[in-house]
Amino acid sequence: MTASLREYSTLGGNFPSVVVTSMAATTSLGVDLDSTWKGLLDGQSGIRELTGEFVTKYGELPCRIGGKLLEDPAEEVTRVEARRMAYVERVAHVMSKRLWAQAGEPEVDPERLAVVLGTGQGGGDAMINNWQAMEESGNYRKVSPLAVQMSMPNGPAGIVGLNIGARAGVITPVSACSSGAEAIAHAWRHIILGTPTWLSAVVWRATSTRFRSQRSR
Repeated sequence: MTASLREYSTLGGNFPSVVVTSMAATTSLGVDLDSTWKGLLDGQSGIRELTGEFVTKYGELPCRIGGKLLEDPAEEVTRVEARRMAYVERVAHVMSKRLWAQAGEPEVDPERLAVVLGTGQGGGDAMINNWQAMEESGNYRKVSPLAVQMSMPNGPAGIVGLNIGARAGVITPVSACSSGAEAIAHAWRHIILGTPTWLSAVVWRATSTRFRSQRSR
């Protein structure tokens, strides 16, 4: 490591330590963090043959393999919640509750609590669904009054922020496949700069959902 890079590290820059206090995950390898980790240690692969209806419904897909989640967290929401949230928001809603419960539901000053959630796109499905509903009916009233908040990229982060009462910031880096890494970097930077003392950093990918709760030491 060069001297210039060392200056930006936690140790070389004399920054306070950042501790990961809890993690939650659901992936194509396991339904939770422990089963996912075990699958990795056992050398298992989360890539398997895709057998869903969508494989042939829209024409013969040239690619028939993928890393589909073993469990869909979005199925745990109520019917009312499902109507008010896009798919990624439903996943964020369920996983953030799992994470906070694993952290012991700590009492944190809301003004010192923040959320960083990285996403590659956000609730694009909600935008398409509302457009189709209007086109097929010929009636603009078929568009949900929640269509904007369901489709905006920072919607999932907003859901998490409301769940845990975060008032120090709700941040959403959107940078394709590097969104997760950027979310962790944002979380670290905000904590070492002293903005929040506790920050929920969320990594969302197509094949997995990983949540990390971090705090300054």
